[in-house]
Amino acid sequence: MTTPEPTLCGVVCGWRPETTCTDPAGHNGPHAGPLVIGAKEVGVAAWGPDQPEPAQPRHTANSITDDALTALYEQLDAAQQTELARQLATCDKAFASATLRAARAITRAERAEAALDAVRKLHRPVEGQGWDSDEPGERYGHVAQACISCGTSDEYAVRWPCATVRALDAHTTPTETT
Repeated sequence: MTTPEPTLCGVVCGWRPETTCTDPAGHNGPHAGPLVIGAKEVGVAAWGPDQPEPAQPRHTANSITDDALTALYEQLDAAQQTELARQLATCDKAFASATLRAARAITRAERAEAALDAVRKLHRPVEGQGWDSDEPGERYGHVAQACISCGTSDEYAVRWPCATVRALDAHTTPTETT
């Protein structure tokens, strides 16, 4: 008594038409079989199903039962809850990231303002003497305000606002003191 040969799936590989599935007929999952090139077996091949899973029968308004309709609504609700949870998780991550970036930006801004205030304190005005070319007759004498850091308060006084303070004023507003 001979054992009958099992029936094979036989689905053709889309990218190698000489290769066919040697799994049993009706199997589930991907197809597999010997890789055949030019009528010669050169290895093994595996490929996905050529067709999607068969669709469930579609209900119509006349054929759907209350139980089937309830099941559909439950599936829809579950899908919506899953999507809402995914969107909420994405929003939470984005909000956390934006909050962190904002906190870092505030810290950087506070440090920058402190540095600018420190520069302004170094370049504050004092009474001075020196060459005053802004007054008629360009003379040596009293300079109403001189920069304490740029030069000295004597003949080498630099009129305030000095170049440093003018550069800061061109791009910033001095911090208000309370």
